[in-house]
Amino acid sequence: MTDLGKRLQVRQIVIATALTYFKRFYTKNSYRRTEPYLVAATCMYLACKIEESPHHIKTVISEMKKLSEDIGGFPYENQKVAEMEFYLMEELNFNMIVFHPYRTLKTLADEVLGDKNKVLQLALFIVNDTYRTDMCLLYPPHVIAAAALYFSIAIEGENQDDDSAFGGSNGQGVMTRNSRKELAAASN
Repeated sequence: MTDLGKRLQVRQIVIATALTYFKRFYTKNSYRRTEPYLVAATCMYLACKIEESPHHIKTVISEMKKLSEDIGGFPYENQKVAEMEFYLMEELNFNMIVFHPYRTLKTLADEVLGDKNKVLQLALFIVNDTYRTDMCLLYPPHVIAAAALYFSIAIEGENQDDDSAFGGSNGQGVMTRNSRKELAAASN
């Protein structure tokens, strides 16, 4: 689904929404009873609409066909994806709004890090990787954002020669004791 999003040149939040729809759909449905490629294309099409980055249904289908050539193709046409869209919305109980960790992550990073773009970029990569798991279904977005920021600071701290990333001996680190407490409080 990430590849489909890249081919459609949509924002990361659209891909994240589509992945969340896909995971939520398969918490109630079996892979054996529904075609995952049809569901994936439909999730992307619906996410594009919901996140105000619309693509025509023909564009989504043609890109899906190009992506699935090596596995036997994508045999579905417009009508089938449109029908699946209604079934998908019904299975999601028409809860189309998905909250993501991105805004919280940016706010936390501004408060805790200030001007540390490398750490923020790593945290964004971590958040994007969480969509490959079920974390978006298990934890609220603010917890994922706080954890991603904490891990990115820890990783960057390991990449430095000293422990200055955690407010080490020079006290000029990325994260001081107070900001660690703020980050811990935000995740609770």
